[in-house]
Amino acid sequence: MSSTSSSKRIAVAGVGSLGLPVVLALLEAGHAVTILTRSASTKKEGIPAGANVEYAAVDYTSVESLKKALEGHYGVVSTLTTTSVGAQAPLIEASVQAGVSRFIPSEFGSDTTNPKAKALPVYGAKIATQEKIEEVAAKNPGWSYTAVINGAFFDWGVKFGFLGVDLKKHTATLYNGGDRRFSTTTLAGVAKAVVGIFSHPEETKNREIRVHETVITQKKIIDIAKRLDPAEWTYKAADTEELKNQSFEVLKSGKVEEIPGAMINFLASAIWGEGYGSEFVETENDLLGVPLLDEAEVEKVIAQYI
Repeated sequence: MSSTSSSKRIAVAGVGSLGLPVVLALLEAGHAVTILTRSASTKKEGIPAGANVEYAAVDYTSVESLKKALEGHYGVVSTLTTTSVGAQAPLIEASVQAGVSRFIPSEFGSDTTNPKAKALPVYGAKIATQEKIEEVAAKNPGWSYTAVINGAFFDWGVKFGFLGVDLKKHTATLYNGGDRRFSTTTLAGVAKAVVGIFSHPEETKNREIRVHETVITQKKIIDIAKRLDPAEWTYKAADTEELKNQSFEVLKSGKVEEIPGAMINFLASAIWGEGYGSEFVETENDLLGVPLLDEAEVEKVIAQYI
């Protein structure tokens, strides 16, 4: 299928919290979507049945299985979760062999091109994937990639307390004072960016693109929450540099049970630490059709989880 075609068949791997809005946005834009699943009986809740949706059961460890499923597709979007993000090599290789034109890896987060963020162990699998796709693109001119850097997920982060703020319990861990500005994007905003990439293949070819819907602080989230739900809040302070150093010690100690907490602390460094590039200076919002949220829309995101 020509890259100039307005409607393309796209395969989506990993239809979870992010994958679902990506699929819906692609369908709304007129694309046909193949959902890659581990089981032939799997049907994803929330995805309408119709001629533009197909399911393909695959073995994510088998290039041959993936290649068969990807034949005839223009693009692949990987929204595989953190635990699977390091296992994208067979999917990448299969996409090349199947003649796919554009691959979007499961990047979707902090700016891992930033040298300080790049050095954090939590991003090891993503860095390895970046190196892989750059190498593959250099050897295969008909194949290309776009990596989406969107900061923390705004709505998902607020809902699950990932941004250090628990709206239900009225508690917060304020990292480095709670005034650090960081870029953030809703899941639907990320999905818009993905659609925009397929609408602008040449402008987005073989590079990272940055988008955000708002730049915010922890304290601003809390201020909005207090306006909507007056309550007493409880705070504790945290220093990301201290947490990062403690987390490196955890990795050295080999205490397996403490590693998940250490990884969360590394993520906190990337979002609220000094010099990690978490507030984007330049973005591709206009190119990809991702508008900024106004104050009322930011409040609406927070309000739905109070």
